[in-house]
Amino acid sequence: MQSLKNIDDKIRLTENLKSVVTTMKAHASANIFEFEHASDASDIYREVIDMALYIALLKDDENISIQEISEGRTIHIVFGSDFGLAGRFNERIAEFAINNIDIDNEDYVMIIGKQLISRLEAKFNIIEYFSVPQSEDSISEVVQRLLTKIDHLKDTSVINKILLYYCKTTDSSNMTEVIETLFPINPQDFSKISFKWDSNSVPIYLMDKGTLVSDIVRQYYFLTLYRSICFSLISENNSRIASMSAAKKNIDEKLSELKYSYRKKRQEEITNELKFKPSGRF
Repeated sequence: MQSLKNIDDKIRLTENLKSVVTTMKAHASANIFEFEHASDASDIYREVIDMALYIALLKDDENISIQEISEGRTIHIVFGSDFGLAGRFNERIAEFAINNIDIDNEDYVMIIGKQLISRLEAKFNIIEYFSVPQSEDSISEVVQRLLTKIDHLKDTSVINKILLYYCKTTDSSNMTEVIETLFPINPQDFSKISFKWDSNSVPIYLMDKGTLVSDIVRQYYFLTLYRSICFSLISENNSRIASMSAAKKNIDEKLSELKYSYRKKRQEEITNELKFKPSGRF
């Protein structure tokens, strides 16, 4: 049978655990706000990039470099997390990648988030691992490293496609797995977009078309990777909040049980003390 001290020690340990869970939940909420802000701020930039590509590719009759190559390897980039305690976030994206990446070919697989290493290394030959940025300021650095690696692979191999695999939040409690094509860019996707111009005529450009398209595409790659990281981080932290909320509920239930046991044990000891207390008479 447990002593009062043992029960009291368990109560204090459980309360400390509850404090940790509460702190993690608050930290995840702050992260969501930060990365949603980064994602929202990139929306305006994305609109500018889309407009620029639309103008640059309007009535395009040239075989520019962003057109699809029929043969070559695919680069698969999978976005996970560096830390656990995020519910099934990493399990879901790992299973999604396994189900959608052809393991019989010689494609390249890169991952962002060390939690994915143990889940994917048995299935794929992972050629590169990147840490997950933990702040808005560090996202750009990771994107630049990704682009440098992609450029190296394109210089040494024939790449016909680059695919991104990440989770995207659909509402406050749900997320969905997404496959997004980073390369090649389909000019027809931009010809279908309806833009509103401040003037009655479509803007024109005066610089070399090849240079312009190359510069815009580079920015397009940067922004697409940037937003994918933001979407993944938002989903990770939403999943962590859900996991911490479930943990807090279990902890509260355990605390109630322990405090009940403590009160019951204390009452038993008081009763025993009164029962065997000398009356003081001779």
